[in-house]
Amino acid sequence: MLKYSDYISIHCPLTAGTRHLFSTEAFKLMKPSAFIINTARGAIIDEVALYQALKNCEIAGAGLDVFEQEPLQADNPLLELDNVIATPHRLIQTKESIMRQTQSMVDSAILLARGEPAPNAIN
Repeated sequence: MLKYSDYISIHCPLTAGTRHLFSTEAFKLMKPSAFIINTARGAIIDEVALYQALKNCEIAGAGLDVFEQEPLQADNPLLELDNVIATPHRLIQTKESIMRQTQSMVDSAILLARGEPAPNAIN
């Protein structure tokens, strides 16, 4: 799939089997016009290999919401590249989303206090 895809979006947990899943070998399989997007876990991508692939134009670009070392260090070489978009893994933390989360927790607590099931209960 890597050699045919225009966009690779990573959505898997970080495990021993997925650590550095995207390595030098994986980037060499990708098209020079391909983009990789990681919103899962930073260490799924080998950042040294990614930097080389981006710098050498082996792939077109990367959108990164997570990094191997967090919080993201200002001297991370990926930040020097024009073909990298980096976001702080906290885009959901807006004032509005925090208010909705808080209201949802209060509503659930009230239901539970009445002996009623909470709508988002897992067990």
